[in-house]
Amino acid sequence: MINCSWLGLLRRPSILIPVAFIVWTASLWGFLSGRVGLTSDAVSYYEHTKFFIDQIGRGQFPLWDPYWSGGVPNDFFLRRIGPYNPFLLIVLVLNKLGVKFLSAYMIFQALYFFFGMTGFYLLSRKLLKDGSAAFLAFLLLTFSALGTRMFDSYMLLVTIPAIWFFYFLVSFFIEPRRSRAAGMTVALMLLVTTYVPLYFLVILLFFILAYVLVFWRDIPCRISSLFGFIGRNKAFSVVCAAAILAAMIPGLSFYGDAGKGGIAIPGRHYNTEARHVLVVEPQLLSPWSIMEEFFFSYYFTDLTRIAFAIVYVPLFAFLVLGAGIFSRLTGLFVLLFLWGVSLLLFSMPIGFPMYGFLYKYLGFVKYFRNLHFLLWFAGLPIFALLVGEAWKNLAEQRLEKRSWRLLIVVVIVHFLAFLFLWLQGDALVSTFLALALSGCAWGVFLSRSQRIHQWLLPALLLAIVVQPVEVFSYLSRNYPQGETGSFYTNFDYKFAHITQHAGEGRIPSLENSAYMSLSGTPPTLYYSTDIYKTLRAKVGASDLERYERFKFYLYDQRPLSDSLTDAFSGVPVKADSDLLRVQKFGVNEVVIKARLGSPKFVVYNDVNYPGWSLMVNGKAQSLETTNGAYKGFWLPAGESVASLRFGSFGKHLFNWIVMMSFYGMFSYTIFLYCRRRYAAV
Repeated sequence: MINCSWLGLLRRPSILIPVAFIVWTASLWGFLSGRVGLTSDAVSYYEHTKFFIDQIGRGQFPLWDPYWSGGVPNDFFLRRIGPYNPFLLIVLVLNKLGVKFLSAYMIFQALYFFFGMTGFYLLSRKLLKDGSAAFLAFLLLTFSALGTRMFDSYMLLVTIPAIWFFYFLVSFFIEPRRSRAAGMTVALMLLVTTYVPLYFLVILLFFILAYVLVFWRDIPCRISSLFGFIGRNKAFSVVCAAAILAAMIPGLSFYGDAGKGGIAIPGRHYNTEARHVLVVEPQLLSPWSIMEEFFFSYYFTDLTRIAFAIVYVPLFAFLVLGAGIFSRLTGLFVLLFLWGVSLLLFSMPIGFPMYGFLYKYLGFVKYFRNLHFLLWFAGLPIFALLVGEAWKNLAEQRLEKRSWRLLIVVVIVHFLAFLFLWLQGDALVSTFLALALSGCAWGVFLSRSQRIHQWLLPALLLAIVVQPVEVFSYLSRNYPQGETGSFYTNFDYKFAHITQHAGEGRIPSLENSAYMSLSGTPPTLYYSTDIYKTLRAKVGASDLERYERFKFYLYDQRPLSDSLTDAFSGVPVKADSDLLRVQKFGVNEVVIKARLGSPKFVVYNDVNYPGWSLMVNGKAQSLETTNGAYKGFWLPAGESVASLRFGSFGKHLFNWIVMMSFYGMFSYTIFLYCRRRYAAV
């Protein structure tokens, strides 16, 4: 008879996984509620996501960003946030329902993390084939430092779809199904549209290499299974391939455009002779690699000072590895170990030749530089799986006749851990409590009584979460209270926000966001058009800022200088004056209505860039690059209407089609899974 009591429910993963998520949410509530501000790259990602969601909510796909560096093509920022991700619909819907944007954004982040960790649990179940080992791996990754990176970086945008890709990959080769192939397709579509998808390519290539080395006998069977599935599902396979190709096109288009030299990314492209702006210098002398990440983390062994980018995993993981150090090796353990070590060696450019060799002979390695990101994208999940596999091996050893040896090893490991923590002198109270609860969990684990052993999962939950709860509380205290980036929380991207008030005012560029303000340093160019970078270098930031106080200047003759030499000879005009008025404003389109006594040359202080077109009174007219970087055009005497538009109809339509393909494949995957479950019932 099934036990339906609440005590029975507490032993089920389907209940304990949401409980773990509730505990995780409560422990990081300061960040999730907005009481503690976002920091570092997370501010920029928040701002760009808000910009994108606001424009999508208005029915336009934002191909141009007039708020950054005098105006820039938005492709680079779109690649960073993964604009086609169906989960972003959560933010849009909540915001339209009246939820404050920052709150909607943090709800999305938390749910997306939970979605990813659920996928990791399912992947662990497939790989480890042991319920307690899978739950252990899930808890270790969930309460590691990985989840905290949503508040300072973008790690989860790569890690979450990568986890689901490997879940669907493993499931597919266990039993090929359309639903699993569709899931792999959706995950790959998300991965190829995230920031520098080449990180995932490295992770995948090293996985394939490790698999071939360990399970080489299975390769013919896997290949046969794949081609057999394609042969039976030709039309479906073509649709999946087409969807992945469609998802790749925007990124490939951006790569091609960047190679033409129209944009500048000084923050990435420096000290290198390569002409392509996306190429970075070899990370051999002054990079931040995985070893620096570990040394930096060691500096913060006092967990009361914990900060972001600190490699933290709950204590229980190391107790399991300590107890399982003499366990038998399995094929899966060797695979995970080789996979993790190969990524580790690749991410250590000093002292190991692998990175330098691949940088020289494997072209795509030249396009990413933050090697330590691989630790967060793959290193921590692989480590959690390794610990889970070690636990599974110990579970098998527990059932053997000489299991008393395991008890002795567990006691010794806990004693050594206690001694180390005591001598350390600055260990948290929760660390000692975790050690005590760990002893209880191991007691349940080693118990011969099935009735006691049923409480293993709750015991694991208590033993693992007690330390992270206190550690995350210190993390919340170690960062400024208040909403970082709050200026943009209510920023609705109207033309008035470009021009400010009656005196026009400085353009609120995202470069001058809360993150830059907190740093106390003058804003520097991270991403801009090449002509704007050149102009700024010529005239200086202060003169450029003074000139850009007005968005429009009128001239009787076209300014002859390519810099700002003749720029101030024009008449500055407010955007709501009798001479000129902005009739319609969108990030991709500006409509200007003018009433002039004589023909005038108009300079609109938004960078001129290939892809902009101009219509004056319904007739096409050329745009000229004026005053070094900006749009210039003639308007006739009398009333006239000038319409400036960025991007062709086909490009806008294509982006909407790609977005619909994401939603279509995502919905189809859910449909296939629901149909199978319904049929099974």
